[in-house]
Amino acid sequence: MKKRIVAWLLIMTMVLGLAGCGAASAGSTAGSEGGSTAQEGSTAKTITLYPYNAGLQSGPVTGWLGDYLLEKGIILEVIPYSEEKTQAMLASGSLPDIVVFNSATNAKAALEAGMLLPLDDYQDQLPHVMENDILKAGLDYAREYYGTEDGELSILPFGVGKNTLYAAADTDRYAIKLNYQLYEQIGAPEFEKLEDVIPILKEMQQAYPQNEEGMNVYAMNLFSDFDTTHFFNMMSIYSILGYHWNYLPYGIEYEIETGTPYSIFREDSVYRRGARFMYELNQQGLLDPDSLTQERATADKKVSSKASVAGWAGVPGWAGKGYLPVPFDEFKPSLVTEEPYGKVGIAISANAENVDTCLKFVDMLADYDALLTLYNGPQGDRWDIKDGKLVMTDKFKEYLEAGGGTYVLENGEEYSLFNIVSYIPNMGNTIEKYGEPFPMTLWTEYVDRQYETEDAQAWSARYGYKYLKDLLEAENKMTAVMDTSFVPFLTPDSDDMKLTLAALKDVIVPSTWELIYAKDDAEFEQIWSRMKQNAEALGLEDVISYKVEDIAQAKETAKQFK
Repeated sequence: MKKRIVAWLLIMTMVLGLAGCGAASAGSTAGSEGGSTAQEGSTAKTITLYPYNAGLQSGPVTGWLGDYLLEKGIILEVIPYSEEKTQAMLASGSLPDIVVFNSATNAKAALEAGMLLPLDDYQDQLPHVMENDILKAGLDYAREYYGTEDGELSILPFGVGKNTLYAAADTDRYAIKLNYQLYEQIGAPEFEKLEDVIPILKEMQQAYPQNEEGMNVYAMNLFSDFDTTHFFNMMSIYSILGYHWNYLPYGIEYEIETGTPYSIFREDSVYRRGARFMYELNQQGLLDPDSLTQERATADKKVSSKASVAGWAGVPGWAGKGYLPVPFDEFKPSLVTEEPYGKVGIAISANAENVDTCLKFVDMLADYDALLTLYNGPQGDRWDIKDGKLVMTDKFKEYLEAGGGTYVLENGEEYSLFNIVSYIPNMGNTIEKYGEPFPMTLWTEYVDRQYETEDAQAWSARYGYKYLKDLLEAENKMTAVMDTSFVPFLTPDSDDMKLTLAALKDVIVPSTWELIYAKDDAEFEQIWSRMKQNAEALGLEDVISYKVEDIAQAKETAKQFK
């Protein structure tokens, strides 16, 4: 009991501290001009939301979004996320009104402690959740595996169905995207294999050694702050060769097309190849020398300012900044286009005072009409509905033609995305009555405009297709599409396994950085051998065997569930 009291006091200290001094972004949270507050006599109720991660700005939601929610009878306050706070909440036995869990372990702990509201008695207040056919498999799964002992639904899935990669015209960040004007300037040389791009990147760097701000230009900008469970930058290599990086903490690289897990230490592993590729870039002066010490945000700014001739999956280059995908012979993008069961999950606290208001907000996260506004801003400003079609406004088109940047809404606020992440249907699902997904960046009109630039027209003239996906489908290279149906059935790691994985990470991640910065081939080989030996001493082979078997069993379970 004493531990619970202390944990609850810790939470309240954090929340009160936020209310007293927390900063907020314009247009979304506390401190915004035009912010909404409940009027005396208003029927609106205040509820608290604890999000999936730290990507959602915390504090009272005000501005245009606060106004919109207030019209629905909702006053929303976002509690800032941290994993330490999550554990304190679970220990205290008390949660904010609405919680978006980012791990099945935490969701299970809250469920087993009786901290969550059973939802079956409230199905009539969740019509957009319960009546959406896309969500049925996710709801059945959540009831079966994350329901109460009596089989009642307590945790709703989110991100169910088709995702943005399904709806996109290209492969999003999963490509080598070059500074396309520069690539054309040097003659747009073709290449077959990953390594063949190195001399092309060098020629581009020599033609464009500094950006307009006087920053030195490189070809790959790595970062280290995402190396929490594995060497994160390896996704930039895996994602263009048909492999997935989800199982790297277990020493496994996963070939998507065949569904086969392999050891990263096999003789011809993609992991070794990727590390060797980054090593070669460094040898050629093409690797950002700040890579080991910089954060992803810094690397992203460099790519956005064209202090790089290429964008990769880890730090993508976007068309709006002049980067376009350059296909090559062995290019096979790694794609996850659908989450049939979604993620775990969204729940309402059993102690929530304003249950009806909580249910109303949760149902909005599955209501396409509401999602159009939550994601894109107020109707009539950036977007509208005309003749039954979703369209961009003239104002927004003029904004795009002017080069983008900060968008100012009609009420004077700067538009910023309500980055809640946890929309119940995934963002690539089509709204039947409009024939478009709800994010406007995926609408046909928006995508077509992105492909009307001079760079895009030059790209189309060279490759003979308007969109990258069309080219890849014609060449039968859209074959590495990840089957995620088995993922929810994987076994959660035991405490002992977590300790082993942490120890493996402390060997493999630093050693991979050493490989990249090796002074010569001989040192590269020495580091590789030492890394393999040290990982095996920690029981890597047993870990790989365990996870390979776990994946196989999960696939069998998924077949039965279908």
